[in-house]
Amino acid sequence: MKTKKELKPGLTFDADGVEMLLLDVSEDGQVLCITKDLYAERVVFGDSTEYEGSNVEKKVKEFEQHMIKCFGAENVLENTVEILTVDGKKAGTYTGKSRLLTFDEARKYTDLIEDENLPDWWWLMSPWSIPRRRKWGVACVCPSGFIDSNDYDYVNGVRPVCILSSFIFNS
Repeated sequence: MKTKKELKPGLTFDADGVEMLLLDVSEDGQVLCITKDLYAERVVFGDSTEYEGSNVEKKVKEFEQHMIKCFGAENVLENTVEILTVDGKKAGTYTGKSRLLTFDEARKYTDLIEDENLPDWWWLMSPWSIPRRRKWGVACVCPSGFIDSNDYDYVNGVRPVCILSSFIFNS
């Protein structure tokens, strides 16, 4: 594996059959990564634009259990993210060991996450709040990186993210 100094955005690694893409490494050695491919396809977001309790959160929890099995619970780090709507209104926070990217993260990492080989659009956890945009819209990303919205009762893919300890890369 790589040492902490060799960890760079764009690096890919295998997590027991799930290919992961490194997005960022923090100063304190936390590694933000996303599935390189869709972890799940054709998933209805849920019954509303709320991430907690949604169908996509259930799929992300399955991914989380896979990562814990691969790397140990102590190396899959809990984090809290603020959920903002696409137009910047506060929509709450989410704390967990895995989740979807937010709209702002998708913009930040767009050069890394776009992948024309992906078979479908994939969900973000950020809702839209502009009424004329779409009343039930949740942000999603197409394979080329374009961000748009789909109604929460539509189907898209799921690409979970998690934060790993850099210690797992030192073995």
